[in-house]
Amino acid sequence: TLKCIRKGDLVFFYQRRIDEPQEERGFRGIFEIVSEPFTDTNDVQKDSFKVLGICYGHQLIAQQLGGKVLRSEIGEYGLVSLYIDDPQDPLFEDIPHVSTAWASHTDKVEAPPIGGKIIAHTDNCPIAAYNVNNRIWGVQFHPEVSQTEYGDKMFENFAFKISKCKKIL
Repeated sequence: TLKCIRKGDLVFFYQRRIDEPQEERGFRGIFEIVSEPFTDTNDVQKDSFKVLGICYGHQLIAQQLGGKVLRSEIGEYGLVSLYIDDPQDPLFEDIPHVSTAWASHTDKVEAPPIGGKIIAHTDNCPIAAYNVNNRIWGVQFHPEVSQTEYGDKMFENFAFKISKCKKIL
């Protein structure tokens, strides 16, 4: 099920399995999002808030903003090696150039959104992450699961360095 939630100036697109255990839901305690879902992707293009698309959200945003999504010849299921192509990108700040991530997809972004820069890839996915004008990010893998080696750091970077959220704890 595709979810799109907005909390203040943050927007997350993510996919959640209905059978996912309750304790696995959420974003591993970095911050809690409590908001009403919205589905109008046109808002993403015209508003100034920061956006992070995850898995299907990565694909949906790419397609909506002029990129290209195709069925992959080789799907990725399980652990993959994630190669950071742009270590200067704020999403990947303080993350090694090669790490392990969890992937689960058969489609892939073949061309990034208009104005998008490829910032990471895997062995079978040439656009595992993109950045559109330092406002919209998409990742094909799942940073929200514990199997993604630096997922917490990616969310921390997105929330605090990119979106300028304030820690309250």
